[in-house]
Amino acid sequence: MHPSPSLAGRRWIVSLLLLTAAPLANLTPLDIPLVFLFFPGNILALLALRLLGPAWGLATAASANSVVPLLVGHPYAPLWFIAEVAFIAWLEQRRHNRNLIFGSALYWGLLGSPLVLLSFLLMGADFQVGLLIAAKNCVNGIANAAIASLVLLLPLRRWFPGIKPQERMSLSLLLQTLMIDFLVLPGVAMTGLYLKSSVVQLQGHILEDLREKGLRLTQGIAHLPMPAQASAAGDFSPETLGSLKNLLSEESRIGEYRLRLLAGSEILLAAGPGVETGPSYDPGAGAQLRPLGGNVFHRVPRSEKFSTPISERWRRSSYLLLLPVDNRTDLRLVVEKSIAPLLAELREIVTRSFFVLTTLTYVCLALAWLLGRRVATPLGTLSQATHGIPARLEQGETDPDWPASPIREIHDLIHNCREMTASLRDKFTQIRLAHHNLEERVDRRTRELAEANADLLRKEARLEQLAHHDPLTDLPNRLLFQDRLEHALAKAHREGHQVALFFLDLDRFKKINDSLGHALGDHLLREVAQRLSGCVRAGDTVARLGGDEFMIVIDAVDNLQQVAAIAQKILRHLDRPVEVDGYSLYATGSIGVSLFPNDGRDVDTLMKCADAAMYRAKELGRNTYQFYTADMNARAHELLLLESSLRQALERDQLLLHYQPQFDLADERLVGFEALVRWRHPELGIISPADFIPLAEETGLIVPIGEWVTRTACAQNLAWQRTGLPAVTMAVNISARQFRQNDLVERISAILRETGLDPRLLELELTESMILGNTEGAILTMQALKGLGLSLAIDDFGSGYSSLAYLKRFPIAKLKIAQEFVRDVLIDSNDAAIAASVIALGKSMDLRVVAEGVETAEQLAFLRDKGCDLGQGYLFGRPLPAEAVPALFTDRRRA
Repeated sequence: MHPSPSLAGRRWIVSLLLLTAAPLANLTPLDIPLVFLFFPGNILALLALRLLGPAWGLATAASANSVVPLLVGHPYAPLWFIAEVAFIAWLEQRRHNRNLIFGSALYWGLLGSPLVLLSFLLMGADFQVGLLIAAKNCVNGIANAAIASLVLLLPLRRWFPGIKPQERMSLSLLLQTLMIDFLVLPGVAMTGLYLKSSVVQLQGHILEDLREKGLRLTQGIAHLPMPAQASAAGDFSPETLGSLKNLLSEESRIGEYRLRLLAGSEILLAAGPGVETGPSYDPGAGAQLRPLGGNVFHRVPRSEKFSTPISERWRRSSYLLLLPVDNRTDLRLVVEKSIAPLLAELREIVTRSFFVLTTLTYVCLALAWLLGRRVATPLGTLSQATHGIPARLEQGETDPDWPASPIREIHDLIHNCREMTASLRDKFTQIRLAHHNLEERVDRRTRELAEANADLLRKEARLEQLAHHDPLTDLPNRLLFQDRLEHALAKAHREGHQVALFFLDLDRFKKINDSLGHALGDHLLREVAQRLSGCVRAGDTVARLGGDEFMIVIDAVDNLQQVAAIAQKILRHLDRPVEVDGYSLYATGSIGVSLFPNDGRDVDTLMKCADAAMYRAKELGRNTYQFYTADMNARAHELLLLESSLRQALERDQLLLHYQPQFDLADERLVGFEALVRWRHPELGIISPADFIPLAEETGLIVPIGEWVTRTACAQNLAWQRTGLPAVTMAVNISARQFRQNDLVERISAILRETGLDPRLLELELTESMILGNTEGAILTMQALKGLGLSLAIDDFGSGYSSLAYLKRFPIAKLKIAQEFVRDVLIDSNDAAIAASVIALGKSMDLRVVAEGVETAEQLAFLRDKGCDLGQGYLFGRPLPAEAVPALFTDRRRA
């Protein structure tokens, strides 16, 4: 029995809430700086496992721990907690053990802690660090299980009736839950406060020494004679330089400090153990600088590939003090102190604390287990004796072995169960007889209904076959043929392929029908149908329209030679005789061929072209094939003239830009424009980009056209600002050929310098196909473009070769949902799902999402509901010439 739509909806809401809240919980862990992080996200994963089942539990665990590597710098950290959920789920299925705390304790004691220790040892950490992290995760996991068990005591099914039914908690589990929650968790909290105060105290001592060291050094340097300008060691007198070296060397030995005297980023002098002696120094290079107040920073090395355990990162971290030397020069003093001494003291404190916590956890579990057995054994015996009494009596079992108990309430309960058992036994005897009679009647009626249903299905299948197939040849009829051809054309349009349409008419078939009869003619048609089907691929379509006319759809055609080879193969197979009742019949055919998209872009046009070509084949003597060439020749001539005109369009100032506005969907605020190029042909009028951009790509003219578009759009944006209009973003499309130019970055940079536009107001739109051809090179180009200060967007996202593995590496700011998905978002569930997924993906990657082709208020409401950021389309405004844009700003202010 399926749940009602409302209950199913609530179940999905609970599932998605847990799935979404889990990573957020882990993003806000209990944090003791330099010591440990407690991750509460697995509490939600364990709740999902218990309430929704193993699949949702594992999904929530994976979601919760997807953010853990970002926080701890360890690539294997998510696997420990995901494995915990998988182990508990396996344990429940194998042993039917519903005790989360027991499962968690067993996992961390047998598998989890050794895995954590081993992973840290493999990554270079020492044994003590690995053992400490293993103990911390053990306490974290068991505490999560205890909190989840405590939450399960709440009446969750009353609040969320769509979730999986909850089981009753055993007394033993209840005791374990209470002891862990009210003994171990306060111990964890107290340990956290103690460790945090220890960190603050130890860190305060080091920072105080650091500031005193900096003060002494600046005072010592201030007493030395200094040049007015100092940018190199040669600018100092030998006496001053020697005094500075002695001062830095002496002070660096006291407490093992690393000292640097900088002029800008240049190192003038350096002293101390392991200090760099290079020409320059950037404290933020390869590290994160965390301000600690004043001029003091905590410098933590970056872990690029998670190759270093977190303990090693902190051991290599240090405290920095950045101080100006005096007011006479622009010299700066960098005083650096390793954090290793702090970690050495802190490690001893943490190790002792977590040893006590781990021991306390398992002692509490053992005490709770022993106490539960003492109290729950009598009740458990009674529960087993009364379990499933109706079913056991129904199967003919005798009275169970009732336990004896000196407790009055349990004794009365046993007596009542005995009386109910006797009454049920009598009732079951009567029910069995009635049930036997009912089963006989039901079986008889079921057989009758099954026979009727089978007959109905056979008739429905026959009607379906007759509706879409030719009854003589069993080939697709005209209706099914047109449907398949439309699908083939739509697929070819998306993937950029050609489709060949064959129109075949048998030569002199009417004579065979008239002279030998329709029976022989029908036999010949069936044989022709089989031969045609054997000449094409499994994915192609052979259809009979009626009489002796056949249509063949060849999908994904690469070239004309392939089409010609198929036509020749068909003619060879038809040329063989057909033996029927002693007659040798020959069924040659005339074939007309039309091609998508050259000869037409719709079913009717392609059929007309193929029909005309077939008649041309008959005129040429039959038993041959003919391509439809008239339209192809005319198109080739037209493209030749169009290319010649396009080469002069830039020189003669025939190109112009229209600007389509982009709006913020939250408040319908105008935030930018997309520049769209048009061709103002002196004879043909305004030509759409769809008609000349592919030609420009093919001939290479797209490069100068693209530069003209970018330069004109940037200049126009600046011109609007100079008239008092607010600054908005200008989006410009970059073609594939442009993107592959080696000097693209230099050209864009030159345009920005020439026009004077703020780079932050320029947005370049790229397509997925142009990026994924040479991914590494594309990433370098994109990073260089972003380095100019402009922003990048992926246009028509979802319609190409979307690769999430590469998407996360692209330095982009926006995703643009392809117009084809927005158009049918209200009537096509697949398009709606794709649009919603793109929006959710953009949100999860902190990218802004733009929807193209927004034409109705209903589409706008859908996009707003899904959290889409920006939109453009006819609902907001059509592409406008530059002179019409100021009025748009004015209208928006009035609105």
